[in-house]
Amino acid sequence: MVLVSKKPLKKKNPPHWKVHITYNSREHHRITDPIIRQRPDAVYYMFFDDGKRLDINLTHKQDNIKYIKEKLPNCELHEIGVNYLDYYELIANLAQIFSNEKKSHPDHEVIFKINLGTGSKMVAIANMDAHRLWENTQIIYPYSDDYNPAAEAMHQGTIKVAKPPKFEFKHPKTHLIQSIQILYKLKQMPDKFGHIQDFVELRELFHYVYEIYKIMKVKRNEEPRKENSSQYMQLSRSIVDKLEKNWGFIKVKKVGKHKHLYFTEKGLKMAQVFVNYDYGIDLAKIHR
Repeated sequence: MVLVSKKPLKKKNPPHWKVHITYNSREHHRITDPIIRQRPDAVYYMFFDDGKRLDINLTHKQDNIKYIKEKLPNCELHEIGVNYLDYYELIANLAQIFSNEKKSHPDHEVIFKINLGTGSKMVAIANMDAHRLWENTQIIYPYSDDYNPAAEAMHQGTIKVAKPPKFEFKHPKTHLIQSIQILYKLKQMPDKFGHIQDFVELRELFHYVYEIYKIMKVKRNEEPRKENSSQYMQLSRSIVDKLEKNWGFIKVKKVGKHKHLYFTEKGLKMAQVFVNYDYGIDLAKIHR
């Protein structure tokens, strides 16, 4: 009897779900050609809207969307107004798109391709940072040798695509971002007296870090007081100090025996970005 060893079955790679993100401007082929080539499953077509003024190139938007629908009738098309001059709104919008698409297609590897060639310079900066912050993102810069600023569409002829490199980008570690999300959600909620406070108590953060989400752990101790003390020390050193001193996202004030955590202006803006992205904790569990 001959024994034949079975080769382990190769794990199948999940199917791709392709998402293309582009920004409206006075362009046609520079926007539509990369989309038609990629044949994405979904397109997010952004246009300028700051709540006061609307995009001056709405005719181009209508023509481009009509063309995309004709060429890719099965592609999902989403039109979103966003302020091209507000960095935090731009990057928060991207975070929301990334999270929504990943949640909607859990059995797929979701790939995001972002067109850097249109929009404003602030749009380009926000998109580059999003590319460095989050995985499965690709950036492209479409252009042509036939460039005429006076023409109806500035880039004409054959559209070429440049792919800028991705360099290392310093950003907070996941447990710090999760802590920012917790602090931000708590700050939005009324306390037991129905008041919205401008601070969060350290003990509230402690509760969610150790007891609800178990983001961090310390070596168990037979004496509860010592274990509790070790947890508070770790929380201060590994999270609170880094958010305050390394990143400048919060300020800590001691009030009696308690510590109050306040967002700085920068920290509040970044919290509004990070709260839109799924970092693996169920924010619906947060309450006061």
